[in-house]
Parts: sequence; C-alpha cells; structure tokens
Amino acid sequence: MEQENSQDKTMEPIFPEETGLIIRKILEKYGLAESQKEGIEKFIASENPREKREIFENLPGKKIAKAVRDFAEGKVALESLPALLEKNLNISEKVANQIAKDLEKTILLFIKRGPIEKEKKERPEIPQPEEKLPEKPGPPKRDVYREDVE
Repeated sequence: MEQENSQDKTMEPIFPEETGLIIRKILEKYGLAESQKEGIEKFIASENPREKREIFENLPGKKIAKAVRDFAEGKVALESLPALLEKNLNISEKVANQIAKDLEKTILLFIKRGPIEKEKKERPEIPQPEEKLPEKPGPPKRDVYREDVE
C-alpha cells in the first residue's frame, strides 16, 4: 500500500507566490519590460496559433521563468544560469550576472520541494446485482393501468 502512495506523489518544486511579480520587476529594472510589452501586443494581434506560440516562447518574462524552472528542476546549475540568461535574452554578461543574482536573492533561495499528488482517474465501481435475473423472461404481467382489449 505504501508503494502505491509513493507512486502517486512526486517531489515538485514549489515556487514563492510572488514569483511572477518578481520577474516583472526584474524586467522593468533591466530594461526588458518594453520588449515584453511589445511581445504581448504582437501576441494579442496575431491570429495564427503557431505564430502566437512562437511569440509567447520568445517573451523575456517567459525565458526568465523557464530558466528559473530549469534551475528548480536541477537541469541548470546556479553557476551556468548567467550564461543561459545571456544567451536566451541576448543581453550582456554583466546584466545577465546581475539578473542571476537578483533571481537567486528573491526566488531561487525560496524554492521548496514538496509532494504533489497526481490525479488518479479511477473508474467508478459498478455495483453487482444482488440477485441473478432469470435467463428467460416469463409471460408478460397484466398492466393494471390499461383495460383489457377483447
């Protein structure tokens, strides 16, 4: 039974509630907010789903959030975070280092790991009939609400 419970729960990163707001402030602090705003306007104006996805994936805020998530999942080390930000955001090494330090102080140190239950899709149990039904139905019973036809 315990094995079943351990399979239902996995350790997932739990981010501070203010993560989105912090990323937004970092965008403003380092002059990336305008690029974010322009991207969002393009996203809203676009009607092509593929184009919308491409625009969304290239938003500076999305790229920072992905870097934070990659760090939390252990895909990126703290030491390589500035280089990743520099490459993805097309910014200078100095600015990338500053953003990485800000992220470390405000988000990365506060990420926790906790169990997240996976939703089980269980089928509802169908009750079994208590009595077996006769294999062959008997003669029809008289309907008390209708008069006999003769």
